[in-house]
Amino acid sequence: MDSSQQTIAPKGILPDNKAKENFVDHAWMVGRGAAEGDRRMVAVTDGPSAHDNLAKDGRGFFMMIFEMGESGLLEWRITKHPPLPKSGTVETIQPYGKGFVVAGAGGFFSVYDRSDDRKDPYMLIKSFNKSGELSQETFTNLAVHRNDELLVACTKNRDVFSFQLGNIDIMDESENHFTPLGGTHRAGKITCMDMCLQMPLLVTGGEDRTVRIWDAASHGIKSLATLDTMAHCVAWSPDGDFLAVGLGYAPRGFGPNAKRQRKDGAFVILTKKDLTIVHEARDSKQVISVIAFSPDGSTLAVGSNDRSIYLYNAGDRASTAK
Repeated sequence: MDSSQQTIAPKGILPDNKAKENFVDHAWMVGRGAAEGDRRMVAVTDGPSAHDNLAKDGRGFFMMIFEMGESGLLEWRITKHPPLPKSGTVETIQPYGKGFVVAGAGGFFSVYDRSDDRKDPYMLIKSFNKSGELSQETFTNLAVHRNDELLVACTKNRDVFSFQLGNIDIMDESENHFTPLGGTHRAGKITCMDMCLQMPLLVTGGEDRTVRIWDAASHGIKSLATLDTMAHCVAWSPDGDFLAVGLGYAPRGFGPNAKRQRKDGAFVILTKKDLTIVHEARDSKQVISVIAFSPDGSTLAVGSNDRSIYLYNAGDRASTAK
């Protein structure tokens, strides 16, 4: 057969006993350099694991580590079992320079660092789910400042905490190392968050239709703006001057009382200075699920539930591709 007529069937990257599981979250590891950061991905699954000797009662949460093979395809390397408390679940994962953090219900919060063992590339450093004060909390979102010293965590109850990730080696796992940031969203869930690359500033969006900038250093809210549609995702520009906010309602991402939004599929650009809207566009009619600036700040990418990715010039905000 002529090579031009050949077709190559995609090869599954999951072991047979994991193929029907549900993935809760995933993250590409940032690594010490760009090349290493592109090589590994960690995914968290909550699917049925009756054939896995780590499972309990036929169900369990697992962290599956994948690595980019020589063929350019992801290959499964190892499955790890997070040290969950009895009522714990995994809700979110966040990479940082040395490894990654996983967190969830039951106050579960664990930190993994990179190891030199290729067969087991990440080892558990600390787990803080034993803290009585946080045992009833459910961590839903995490963000890490690029210096890897500061982590911010949001909870299901709309609380926001800072955590000094740079001090992880000297922390006692039995103590509470989470510092609350003053203020909270009025109602519903915190739906999205992002850390500024230039300053210790956090932005959050919520079901209450507000966008808030928090100062993680002084532990307080710096500014607040109320939108006419719920925020579903948010991103800082690399220079820290602007915020891009994707709008819309997603039934699985919001509370039971949330209603469809009249601006599903729109996005807005806000200034950091006073959260003034300087641009608004709507090329999709479905919720914006992800939004991000390119590393050089020249392009804004907007992903929608209509299965399209829209690209814009971040300077004049003109549409460039779909």
